[in-house]
Amino acid sequence: MALILIVPLLLLGFSSVFGTTILGFVSISHIRNSAGRLYGMGLALFDALLFPLLALDVAIIVGSLFLSQVSPVQGVLIGLLPLTPGSRLAFVLLLAGTLRIVLDFLDCPLGMAKSK
Repeated sequence: MALILIVPLLLLGFSSVFGTTILGFVSISHIRNSAGRLYGMGLALFDALLFPLLALDVAIIVGSLFLSQVSPVQGVLIGLLPLTPGSRLAFVLLLAGTLRIVLDFLDCPLGMAKSK
């Protein structure tokens, strides 16, 4: 009986990750094409990038645990993320690349909004 309720809710929950991201990008497109009539770019950008950036964080954490030869269980139990210098550099480069892509997408030079 409980399985009948749990499975649809799990499927709905996992599909919401994709729906949030897709609808965030759709709303960014609508806001950019509205010529100032619509606002909420910050929320739309947050919706569009939340789950992809969380997935990137998980990949970085798992990769750094793999590189440092610490099992994920040990990493969680000790509460530390032993980062090697190479994984720190990769994290900084991924963060800088993500920021560059977001700013290019919004057509904002150096993060400053365009004046009207």
